[in-house]
Amino acid sequence: MSSQREGSCRFRWPWCKRESNEEVIRTLRQRNAELEALHTITSIIAGSLELDAMLEAMMQTILRITRTQAGGIWLLDRREHRLRLAYLEGYPDEVQAKLREIPAGQLLEGEVAETGEARFIRDLRKEKGGAWLLSPRFLTVATVPLLTKGKVVGVLSIAGEVGAISEETFRLLQNIGAQVGLGIEKAILYHEQQEQRRLAEALAESAAIVGSSLELEEVLDRLLEQAARILPADALNIMLIEGDRVRPIRWRGYEKFPCAEELPKLDLPLDTYPSWELMMRHKHTIIIPEIPAEMWREAENWRWLHSYVGAPILIKDQVVGFFNIDGSRPYQFDEADAARLSIFARYAGTALEHARLYRQLRTYTEELEQRVAERTERLRARNARLQAIFNSTSEGLILVEGDRFECANPVAARWLERTLNPADAEKLRQAIVEVARTAREAGEESRRELTLGGIDFLLKARPIEGEEATRLVTVQDITPWKAMARVYERFISTVSHELRSPITAIRLYAELLRNAPEERRLSYLDALFKEIDHQTELIEGILRLTRIDAGRQRLTLVPLDLATHVQAAIEHHTVMLEEKKLHLEYTPPDPPPTVLGQPEELGLVFHNLLRNAIQYTPPEGTIRIVIGEEEREGRRWATVTISDTGIGISAEDLPHIFKRFYRSSRAQRYFPHGTGLGLALVKEIINLHGGMVEVESEVERGTTFKLYLPLFTSQAAMHEVKAKAAA
Repeated sequence: MSSQREGSCRFRWPWCKRESNEEVIRTLRQRNAELEALHTITSIIAGSLELDAMLEAMMQTILRITRTQAGGIWLLDRREHRLRLAYLEGYPDEVQAKLREIPAGQLLEGEVAETGEARFIRDLRKEKGGAWLLSPRFLTVATVPLLTKGKVVGVLSIAGEVGAISEETFRLLQNIGAQVGLGIEKAILYHEQQEQRRLAEALAESAAIVGSSLELEEVLDRLLEQAARILPADALNIMLIEGDRVRPIRWRGYEKFPCAEELPKLDLPLDTYPSWELMMRHKHTIIIPEIPAEMWREAENWRWLHSYVGAPILIKDQVVGFFNIDGSRPYQFDEADAARLSIFARYAGTALEHARLYRQLRTYTEELEQRVAERTERLRARNARLQAIFNSTSEGLILVEGDRFECANPVAARWLERTLNPADAEKLRQAIVEVARTAREAGEESRRELTLGGIDFLLKARPIEGEEATRLVTVQDITPWKAMARVYERFISTVSHELRSPITAIRLYAELLRNAPEERRLSYLDALFKEIDHQTELIEGILRLTRIDAGRQRLTLVPLDLATHVQAAIEHHTVMLEEKKLHLEYTPPDPPPTVLGQPEELGLVFHNLLRNAIQYTPPEGTIRIVIGEEEREGRRWATVTISDTGIGISAEDLPHIFKRFYRSSRAQRYFPHGTGLGLALVKEIINLHGGMVEVESEVERGTTFKLYLPLFTSQAAMHEVKAKAAA
């Protein structure tokens, strides 16, 4: 008996072993299939950054792997506490409409989103009394939450006929759900980065817009365009406050809504909406996530409007209008949108302020022109009565009868007989006769400008009461006014251009700093301080040159040792020399030459030339400074020569380097932060000291600047230099 049991057991043992091996193989195949499925999903995630395309590819892959007929992916909108359909496959159209938006807690998908727990239901007819059954074809459903960092971001669901989904498939779906959650997180991060980049581009473009034009409508339209690019708005508008009323001045996006024709005609009391009063009082943005339907009871054309954000437009801390964005869906905007809108509102305020100042300037100019015209008319009438006043004026006065000079005052005689050479004097006589003839033929005043011998003349011929053929011609030397006008025009043109770029850059970095993450703020601060230093240097250079042009730059000349001041400039730039590993060759002269000069001004000259040599010399280059004396043009000069082995100056650029604001393209590429005023200051200051500047240069070989300053040898030399400085 015992032996039979043992034999029986031994007989069955191989069969039992075969059954166990088949189970292991089946389990291994299933695990391999699961791993392949997870690998496929991971490959889809790695290969796509666009959320919609990634979800579609994953859903189709999941249905194929699980061999189910229908499924979908929903993303959770936390603001509205509801699921929004991202992708759906296999369901009939009437079911798809019900699944587009699912409030959290409703239907199976909403319950999973609310609880965060996966659900597997073999027969929907037996669950909730069949309330979750949407299609008689799909009775078995597996639904899992999509998690990112422990938070539900969406729901994944598959459906099929009864028995189409097994426990193994449900477990696989849970594993896939974890991978899909990671993919969604990756796509959302990519989307946020793209949004941040677009925001930075829009802000930069907006700053450029405000600084580039005074045409208010053009600037506001382009601000609306940039705001629409960044904000999830269906329509936007800018409104201005006029007294106690509000009206829109520019808008965008309303053409597709029934209020399109009504909007331009709006002219509403300021207390129409509480949101306006709140913005007036608190001066900050207002968000209305869901506008009550009864608000539009008497405004049928505005029933489409369900959410709103408004930002006050401020000028000097006064609310002058509102920047509004409108949405057709509830909860369309959040706090981030409000913060971005406030930035665009600040740009709108700046544009309005520029336009206001421009209008004031234009009005003042027109009034000034009118007053000038009226004053000119009064002077013309008065001059007609003052026929015989010749000697009491600094102008040249000539009475012309026909083509003959009747008389000329001493000023006119001096120009015609002594100041001008004979050829120029004859040209002036002909011009006087011609302007008098023109006035006689036209019966009114005639004028003409001409330049002779470096003098700008203005000729004016007027009729004299009771004298039909006689005209009084005044000859004015307008050279100083012409020179001042040219200087003024050049100053306004160049300063306007040079100041706009640093100011715009400072504003942009300030805006970026306001909204930048903590780790980026230090780099933005460094850039901001560089722009501020550049602006300060530019303004100081402009003011110094302006004083020189106006003759207000007075020098206090004292005997000074050139070597001491050159050495001070070298010590000031020691760090820069070491950082670039430049070799400095300089031996102080013994004894050092003495010149008459103002220490601060000459120190600035040495500073500018040495700094230029350092900036435009590559690392390991050489800078050589030599102080000496030289005989030239019959007198002794002290000389300072600063040479470098830098990038050099081209022959085309060399004649222009002492012009204000001039920087060659090569210099700008090598060192972009210069002002273009350094060499202009060098030349002007050396000229004030009665000296000269010479420069030699060769591209890629280096540049040499040589300064000549009068050598101080006696009190007579001091008086000579002081006289030149005063002149």
